[in-house]
Amino acid sequence: MFVNVKDPQGSLQIEATDLTTGNTLTSLPLSGVDKTLRAVQWNSGVDLSSFANDPVQFQFTLTNGSLYAFWVSASTSGASNGYVAAGGPGFSLPTDNKGSNAYSTTVATPEIYPPGGIVASSTSITILSRTAGATIYYTLDGNAPSGSSLVYTGPFQISGPTTVQAIAIAPGLTTSAVASQTFTVNNTPPTVSFSSPLNGQTVSAAFTLTANASSPAGIANVEFLVDGVSLAYVRVPPYFVSVANYHIDQHESPNHDDCDQSSGNSGHGNDYCDRPECFSAARQPAW
Repeated sequence: MFVNVKDPQGSLQIEATDLTTGNTLTSLPLSGVDKTLRAVQWNSGVDLSSFANDPVQFQFTLTNGSLYAFWVSASTSGASNGYVAAGGPGFSLPTDNKGSNAYSTTVATPEIYPPGGIVASSTSITILSRTAGATIYYTLDGNAPSGSSLVYTGPFQISGPTTVQAIAIAPGLTTSAVASQTFTVNNTPPTVSFSSPLNGQTVSAAFTLTANASSPAGIANVEFLVDGVSLAYVRVPPYFVSVANYHIDQHESPNHDDCDQSSGNSGHGNDYCDRPECFSAARQPAW
């Protein structure tokens, strides 16, 4: 017999009665348990096989806990052979034919985000475990993590080149493998400049804005603006945007400020609007 029970501060005891013979079995108490699959042990050291083919009555005595399900299985793994409505990790068929064999015996390897590489000192480093109830331990000094290392409680930042290593530990399971990511800190903003049109150049109503941008961490995007109005974000080179039928109202000055600004993958931004490029645009009738 197997149960899905949560009674970390309580206890569950089961009494099974064979209604044909009147024989009764009483389980050992299940105390301090929080398992979706837990085998029931009986006081006499036997199992329910002697009750086979007879009607059986079960009586559950539960204190300070929750009993979600119970089932009887011929498999020592606890496979119920019932349908698994929502699937689940370890199950390959629509029915449960694996029982405890569907559950990993090792804690999942922690995941470190962002992946190693060039980051800004303001970047938050996050570690997560996909094993419920696992505690993450990590190091930043190059030493392998253990159960006595720093306990991860939330995102943190680094100030220089750092290798983040982490493990996850959960009761009753084998400790995870070590996760490791190496980071280099770069606080240099990206550089950005126009390649066309040139400063002071007269352009026609339809023209193309083109910019060059670079950063050791890579460029996340380049934003093009005209007179403070954003035209487009360009995320991959070449960085350009076509401006068609640019209309200038009669009350506007023929000289217009054109600027671009870039954001690097390390989180830094550089605004080229500090040095606006001016150009003359020919008037076009409003459509």
